[in-house]
Amino acid sequence: MITINHEPKAYTPIFLGTTQHSIRLSLEVIIMIGMKWHDEIIETYNVTVSAIDLGQLPNIGSNIAIDEITGSEFSGFKAKLHRSDNQTQNTVSTELKNLVDLKNVGSYQLLKGKNTMTQELIAIW
Repeated sequence: MITINHEPKAYTPIFLGTTQHSIRLSLEVIIMIGMKWHDEIIETYNVTVSAIDLGQLPNIGSNIAIDEITGSEFSGFKAKLHRSDNQTQNTVSTELKNLVDLKNVGSYQLLKGKNTMTQELIAIW
């Protein structure tokens, strides 16, 4: 059971993937969820959720613990998730803070985790 714009629906929300591939400064991500009813997807929503509340991304097609969705297609939808336990929440919070510290993901991938770009550039030249 889920509430969509203050109207209860007998849908089961399932995770369909991410639509935003970077973390914004507010630590919110946009994910796509499907509303399953009798083994059939009735609707899909792109919703903004707190990355800390979401934790690790679930497997595609698995149930996701969303209680409520509010918003519209014009202003965007926001989802509220079930609260997780504190230990998981602290672990996820630490991992997300480490990700935010990476200022340039492209350089990080190219340099294979090296701390300074100058070391790699000197080796190339």
